[in-house]
Amino acid sequence: MTHESTQVLDKSRLGLVLSFRWIMIFALAVLAVVGNYFAFTLFHGVDFLFGSIAALIALRVFGVGPGCFVAFAGATVTYFDWGHPYAVIIFTLEIAVVGLVSKRVGNLVLADAIYWASLGLISVILFYTVFVGVPLESAAYIALKQSVNGTLNALLAGFIMEMARVYIPATRRLLPVTSLRTVLFYSIAVVVMGSSTTFVLVQTKFAYQGAVTRMNTAMNMLVFWADRELLENGGDEEKTRTSFEERVSFVLSNIDSRNFPLSGVSLGIVYPDGQVSTISGTLRSINEGQIVTSELGVDQWLPAGSAPNMLRARETAYVVRKPSEGVVA
Repeated sequence: MTHESTQVLDKSRLGLVLSFRWIMIFALAVLAVVGNYFAFTLFHGVDFLFGSIAALIALRVFGVGPGCFVAFAGATVTYFDWGHPYAVIIFTLEIAVVGLVSKRVGNLVLADAIYWASLGLISVILFYTVFVGVPLESAAYIALKQSVNGTLNALLAGFIMEMARVYIPATRRLLPVTSLRTVLFYSIAVVVMGSSTTFVLVQTKFAYQGAVTRMNTAMNMLVFWADRELLENGGDEEKTRTSFEERVSFVLSNIDSRNFPLSGVSLGIVYPDGQVSTISGTLRSINEGQIVTSELGVDQWLPAGSAPNMLRARETAYVVRKPSEGVVA
């Protein structure tokens, strides 16, 4: 075989290696998109995402550039779903920082935790409060959620790679060499953190469902009282308004207002001709929008337009409607 033919073979082999590398990177990008698209929804507007698992694997196998590309591709899902580009910036920055930090600490989970404990938390709170307009308390909750989400994904990514090294010999050339101690760390940590995170998620979802159920019960009670007051007052709105306020004061003194803040409740009468009269609070128009029944069987009003879920969630209101015998047409 001549020297020239050897060079041709070497170039051909190099081309195959480069093609395989990019095929794997694009495959991980697709997995990142899928992982973020099929999110685990805690409640309306708050999701757990899994796309960074693929991005962290790309980072460890192919380097910072491909890892950031995979993270960016996966995070584009959040732009269409949440209506802002800031999550794209935060998730892409995560991979860049983890790539730099992991060269020093050597542990993917620790590197990711360092990012979220510093730059990640600050970025989420800053972007969401200043640019998205989310209240500070809600932004802090989202930042904490994303921190747990990101660290758990780093743990799962490390665990997947270690298991691949053990059980899939063909991957050993691609993955960095690790010690038995590291394998044991990922195995134990994924069980402990995975089970504890699952428990917290389930409890949070149950707590949300319980709060919505209590709220729906209280709203139905207020509607019932308003209807009784209308009947007793012969449809007189002013008398009904006065007596209803006394009822509201009684409710406020007997329930936990943190679970059901009556200051955010409005109640009114809608007459057959479309005229609206306020009994309590400040009414908003629900004519321009959509009323849907949530998974808990409670009616929700969604604002009109094609705004993404996260932005629409801020304007969402729970609605209770009941025909009244006390309304005089």
